[in-house]
Amino acid sequence: MPANLATLAEPLSASDPAYDADLARDCETWLAGLPDDWLGCYRNHNFPKLKARNGKFPRGISARPVPEVLGHFQITQRCRDCGIKRWYTCTADDVFGSDRHYEYDWPDGYNMPKGGAAYITWSAIQAERNRRFGKALIGLAA
Repeated sequence: MPANLATLAEPLSASDPAYDADLARDCETWLAGLPDDWLGCYRNHNFPKLKARNGKFPRGISARPVPEVLGHFQITQRCRDCGIKRWYTCTADDVFGSDRHYEYDWPDGYNMPKGGAAYITWSAIQAERNRRFGKALIGLAA
């Protein structure tokens, strides 16, 4: 999860001296326009499990040697639902290291506007998810 997607419990209030109405509006627009796949994966990506069968990796996983560092490999995983890509470097002995650090390839528009974590809460993200899914449920009942 990108650092700027960490959210506060409560958004900045319009009465707060640090409140920026333009940024608040940009954040609302960003959240409303976020594709369903990205919104649905927030904090819950569906990366394929690391396992090899018959010498092959599951779809969505690739591994390649790092030529500059003997014995090191770059493992790449792609989320099955939204397509976000993450990767890390390891040796054959520490593929499942506990201190794993991932790098991510975030597509344009995925990250909220800079400073947006002060305006978008986890509750707001959940409310948007509920609004969209609820709309689909109501459509089924009609």
